[in-house]
Parts: sequence; structure tokens; C-alpha cells
Amino acid sequence: MSEKNKKKAYFIKKTIRTLKLSNAHVLDKAITPQTVTPHKFDIITARALASAPKIIELSEHLLSKNGKFLFMKGELKKINEEVAQLDNNTYSYVIHKKKTKDTNRHILEIIQK
Repeated sequence: MSEKNKKKAYFIKKTIRTLKLSNAHVLDKAITPQTVTPHKFDIITARALASAPKIIELSEHLLSKNGKFLFMKGELKKINEEVAQLDNNTYSYVIHKKKTKDTNRHILEIIQK
């Protein structure tokens, strides 16, 4: 996991230790195209960070071969504007509507072809 906020990263690390999770690690810095990690990630997720194309630009080098991006998004119109910027030869996507009464939320799933 990556969490650039030190206070939040500390909480996540403490939770990992408390739950004795051996397959979870926290990178307590922002992800950039220059970020190097010992492993690739099966899933890269984000909420309220940036547009989908921007997040992909920052992190696609960290995604495993069969990995996917999962982004929490709001209005469908905005999501469609973002996915229109994706290269259709490189990525496919599915928009999942969250089943909530009072909010307009979606999960954008993007997969490398």
C-alpha cells in the first residue's frame, strides 16, 4: 500500500502488525513514475486522488501483468470524460454502479489488454 500522509501510514502499519498480516506492506510516500518497489501490484486503487488517466500515468509501471486499476468515482458524466482519454488499444474498462440510495458513486475498473 502507498500512503503519503505519515499519520495515516503509521495507523495502517500498526493495524498490519496488530492483525499479523504477512502479505501487507506500506510505502509511506507519494507514488510517482520514478517510484520503485520490490513487487508489482495486482490491484492499484485510489479515491479522490486525480483523474483516472493521471493515476495510470503515475502508477502503471507498478501494475502486475494481469493487474487492474479500481477507482472510486462519482458522477457518470465525469467518468465518461476520463475514460474517453484512455487508449482503447491498451486499456478496457467497466463502470460498476454502487448500490447506495443517496449517493451517486461508481467503481471504475480498468484492465490492461
